[in-house]
Amino acid sequence: MRTVVDSIERQITNNQFVILCGRRFSGKTTALIQCLERIKNYQSHYFSSQQPLNSRPIDLVRGVSNSLFIFDSNYLRANIIGDLIKYGGSNKFIIARNSYESAIYNEFAMSSDVQWVELEIEPRLNDREYRSVTESLNMAGVALPEKGDTFLNYAYKTYQAHRAQFSSRTFDLHLTPSHYKALTILGAFSKAENIHIKSIFDHGFNLHSFVENSSKLFDMERHNGESVLVCNSNQWLVRVLSDYAQEKHDEAAKIVADVVRQLHQAHIYDAADELINFDLLNNLFSWDKKGRASFFREVYKNLADIYGSRSHYWLQMAKSELMISRGANGLRNGVAYAVKVKNDNAKKRNKTYFSATLTLAQLYSRLYVEQPSEDVLFEMLDMYIESINNFDNNSAHVRDIVKRYKRKDNAIHESINALAISQKALEKRRDDVAMLITFMNN
Repeated sequence: MRTVVDSIERQITNNQFVILCGRRFSGKTTALIQCLERIKNYQSHYFSSQQPLNSRPIDLVRGVSNSLFIFDSNYLRANIIGDLIKYGGSNKFIIARNSYESAIYNEFAMSSDVQWVELEIEPRLNDREYRSVTESLNMAGVALPEKGDTFLNYAYKTYQAHRAQFSSRTFDLHLTPSHYKALTILGAFSKAENIHIKSIFDHGFNLHSFVENSSKLFDMERHNGESVLVCNSNQWLVRVLSDYAQEKHDEAAKIVADVVRQLHQAHIYDAADELINFDLLNNLFSWDKKGRASFFREVYKNLADIYGSRSHYWLQMAKSELMISRGANGLRNGVAYAVKVKNDNAKKRNKTYFSATLTLAQLYSRLYVEQPSEDVLFEMLDMYIESINNFDNNSAHVRDIVKRYKRKDNAIHESINALAISQKALEKRRDDVAMLITFMNN
């Protein structure tokens, strides 16, 4: 039983209308059916979103009294609400609405005579609901949802586990370039605001039609008075983007580059800069976290004309080579990019400078493993020592390096251990080597 049903039962006593608001696939229909089963002190009438809309509800409302009318989302239109308010009499109404259906809310806001309240249903279980559901699923031998998961995420993970046995109209969508543009924005920022939508789509794009035609996966919500686009299953979103980058990497790279370019042209620079961040792209488009080398390089290559003069761009290029290169040539390219950033910001000695310094240290670690050289070890040592001496400028990432060193099965550990036994390094830079080893082990 959804706990919002308790609230509905209490509120319907003192209000003529209770509005239940929630995202698609948040459990509104289930809650309404539970209300139908729970609330027994009225003659009840339930109207499903699957039924065709006709004049019968209004005729029925006008012909009865002291009855409860329950309307699922997508059944009523805003112009019918006015008639319910006008002819409601002694009847009570529970009306579900999707988050983006503000017109229904407006009808009540404009009416000063009617007593009404709006309740919100969350798309995930609270603690009490979770305990009840897991008990039932354990009895049935069904896999459990993760605590805090949305219903649609759980449904998608269950579908993924059994997709060889059946298909799904909800998840197996035919996706267009417009979908992938929207998914890129949603994956990066968790929502697509009006300013994003206007910048990446032409004037003929109808956002509400886009949502209506996309099953239960997309929704509109109101944030600070503005409509925003959201996705109801992050698990589905990330998997779809990852598969897209793997199967059609040139097309996917162009879509991402186009979104960045359009945001940049609309002067939404912060969002455009965030979207070319390598870590973000890797999280969105690499389900296995190993990276898609050709995809990332293609995205950055497509943006060289607008970002080539920006240190941020070259730093992301360096980081991408650090993460995805599988040989010395790619790593040397990464070194060249990071050296450029470091030199361009040497006078400022800003966060970009110190980020490039630590990226260089890691590139040299990997390069040493690929092609062992004492010259590379000395370059690496310089970068690690500078990062340690300026710890406060990049503390979180330096701590991460220490953690990775202690895990031992990586290039950082192997290259620093090689430094510790290098006769040449011990002769020329004993104190620096000792400082680095001590720092990594503390």
